[in-house]
Amino acid sequence: MAGVKGRSGGRRPGAGRPKGSKSQTTLDREARDQKLDRVLNILIAEQQARRNQYESLPSVLRRLVEIEKLLQMRERVRVERHTRNQPMGKSAAAERLFKPAEAD
Repeated sequence: MAGVKGRSGGRRPGAGRPKGSKSQTTLDREARDQKLDRVLNILIAEQQARRNQYESLPSVLRRLVEIEKLLQMRERVRVERHTRNQPMGKSAAAERLFKPAEAD
């Protein structure tokens, strides 16, 4: 009879949903609403803090890179040119491009 539709019992005795008892809240409606509002405010504040952190980091890093470039604190990126004749990436064009300035 456990497979019969409309019965609340399960395969084992006592496995069904309990009948007749509904959960009673001990708080009145106003106190429950106040607690819910506090929890929602905390969640909104956490979400805003997470969003601010996520949005501010890339812009700060971008600005730091710009400042380092202006102050010439960043090293030049050396891109090696790999060709059939120079498989290890040494080409004349790359050497001229990244050749340090000679003091005369």
